[in-house]
Formats: sequence, C-alpha cells, structure tokens
Amino acid sequence: MDTTTLIKFNYENPPDKPFPRTKETIDSYNDFAKTDGPKKFITNVLDKLKISKFHMCPNIFPYDIQPPIIHSCLWYRGKTTKKEILSFLLKNNIEYVTFFENPSHLRSVKDISHYHIFHY
Repeated sequence: MDTTTLIKFNYENPPDKPFPRTKETIDSYNDFAKTDGPKKFITNVLDKLKISKFHMCPNIFPYDIQPPIIHSCLWYRGKTTKKEILSFLLKNNIEYVTFFENPSHLRSVKDISHYHIFHY
C-alpha cells in the first residue's frame, strides 16, 4: 500500500475493511497466536502504559506498506483526543503520513486501545 492509498484514511475516516498483509506476515501472526506470545505482548504494553499515557512501537505484524513508510502502533490508556495524538507525534519528531484507530470489528488486539500510525 502506498501513500496515495493511505491518506484516504485518517482519524475521522478509518478503514471499514482490513488492510492487506503479506502472506509471510499472516503466517508469522498465526504461529505467534498459537503461543503465549499474545499474552506476553499485552502484558508488556500494559506495563509500559502504567508509566506513560502513550507507548509507541513498530507493529510486529504490519500491513503491507511500501517503504520507506513504517507501520507503528500508538497504544494508550484512558481516553485521548486527536490533539493529544498530534502533540505526541510532534514532540517525538514523528513525520506521519496518516493515523487512525480501527473500528472494533477490525481490531486484532481488543484489550488495549491503539492507533495505527504510518510514518517515516
């Protein structure tokens, strides 16, 4: 997926269908899901969110995005606003293409709120 496609989606207009992933990423996710990896991952993110409202990290099972774009997740606790997200990105010098929060029916991790951030 390229920038032209990505910018069709944003904070106010998230996708209503899943974005594609490579077969390799899907296979890796399926293998990961069969282990205690998901539980450990969620515990790790929750631990980070005890210290800070936000925790950003590369998506370990990214969508099929064309380089040099990077797909990360911005995990957060409590409620947040677009202004807070923009402030976080600016403060951390993150040059973003777009960001959005998937609707609930598209979320693979439902336990922790998060935004998909597409950046350089």
